[in-house]
Amino acid sequence: MAKEQIRKQIYDLSAQDFLEHLIWEFCSDEEDVEDQDEATVKPSEDLEVPGYSPGVYVVAADVTFGNGARGEGYLYSGPPDDISCVQPNILLPTGQVNLWLGRMQYTIEWDARVSSSMNLLGRDEELFPMTFDTKTNVNGAPLKVKAEGFLALTPEGLIIRIY
Repeated sequence: MAKEQIRKQIYDLSAQDFLEHLIWEFCSDEEDVEDQDEATVKPSEDLEVPGYSPGVYVVAADVTFGNGARGEGYLYSGPPDDISCVQPNILLPTGQVNLWLGRMQYTIEWDARVSSSMNLLGRDEELFPMTFDTKTNVNGAPLKVKAEGFLALTPEGLIIRIY
């Protein structure tokens, strides 16, 4: 019997997906397959990520909010001091909340995206800082990342906090 091939879009992963598979990897070698693109991921057979590998893996993480509440999330497998590589994401029953807004010109879209995400999270002033701890090793140890808020990169290359 053939082994089932699980393929999903990164933005469709749920907390249940990360309970079943702690590590997911991008299918960059399968982008020519119909209905797959650069956002397609599959469960990894690896038990840990051997090194920092931005853009290759995402890893399940426990999230601790500033008020002590707990949640689920994931990190990309980059160096923990590079927020643009690890891109902390929170997993909610209603979807994902990405705390890294990336490199974009400040527009009303930033406000709308942050406002929409805060509605999903709740407007508790003590949500930040959030701590993300991976459930498996990356480069020999669990990643620990502190997110101070919604962050973005200015055209000048500065990381700024939006909320």
